[in-house]
Amino acid sequence: MFKTPLIAAVGAALALALSAAPASAQSTTVPNDSTTRTESDVASGTVRGETVVPGRIGGGRQEENRSRQARPGRPSRGPTPEENRIAAQAVATGLGNSCQVTEALLLGARPEGGNVYEAVCATGPGYIFSATTPPNAADCVDLAGAGAMAREKDPAAEVGLQCTLPANQNAVAVIGGYAREAGVTCQVDAGLAIAVNRYEVGCAGADGYWVERQENGWAKIPCWSLKIEGQTCRFSTEEESNAIWATALTGTNASGCAVQQVRQVGVDAQRLAVYELKCAAGDGWLARLDIAGQAKRVQACSDPLTAGVAGGCQLTTQATQETAPTE
Repeated sequence: MFKTPLIAAVGAALALALSAAPASAQSTTVPNDSTTRTESDVASGTVRGETVVPGRIGGGRQEENRSRQARPGRPSRGPTPEENRIAAQAVATGLGNSCQVTEALLLGARPEGGNVYEAVCATGPGYIFSATTPPNAADCVDLAGAGAMAREKDPAAEVGLQCTLPANQNAVAVIGGYAREAGVTCQVDAGLAIAVNRYEVGCAGADGYWVERQENGWAKIPCWSLKIEGQTCRFSTEEESNAIWATALTGTNASGCAVQQVRQVGVDAQRLAVYELKCAAGDGWLARLDIAGQAKRVQACSDPLTAGVAGGCQLTTQATQETAPTE
């Protein structure tokens, strides 16, 4: 091993400079930089954690600018809103999701890898998109519904990831759109996702519905019918549900009945649904409704022939007195 005279001279000069330096590092101010570096930092070619090109101790203007950008303690620039939007759109497109992303927020990354974004869509619900392998998406309206029902059971329940962007707080508008597709004509003032592809619809001053997405379109079930079956509608009062009978009974002998309670009796030979109605006055009726919800035939509970229809009336005062056990 040998050294050329030039290399040996440079090495001797560097050794001399180092041996002349005080034992303790002295601070020297770098122009245009409010931070200080030690002479030992400069001599070793290390600038705030970044190694500069050997032989250019000062690093030059270009290296000085690089060193400023890489200072420890200063966070690197995160993605821009547009970069987040593009990334979220890429996930949506890869999934075949129709969302046209107008805004996106980076929520973080999954432990297994892949960023997670909350995305606002031009129409319909927003989503939480995960750029995982494979990618996946969660509907903001569905997430809100699942969270609300979990907290109905336990107010302290952990409901998991939820959408928080203001534009994604639009469950009523989204569910109202589903209701219109299902043929609901009321003014929708409430809505909640209650199961996969199933939503409860609240109507202003009227009976609500459940609407369900099916393969060939939407189906709707009125809350008055659901309540008879023992289901719960959060957004429809008893008065709103019972009020539908004023329309159903129009033009019949039972048109004056202010319905307070309803029992589903069954279906007759003509495929008409049969209901027992208890009126506010204490009397009652059996009503047969067609598929459109209009009464085609009514029969008073006081009519002796009513006793032969599925055991007769059971809700009225008269029926209660007749069937009460004797002492």
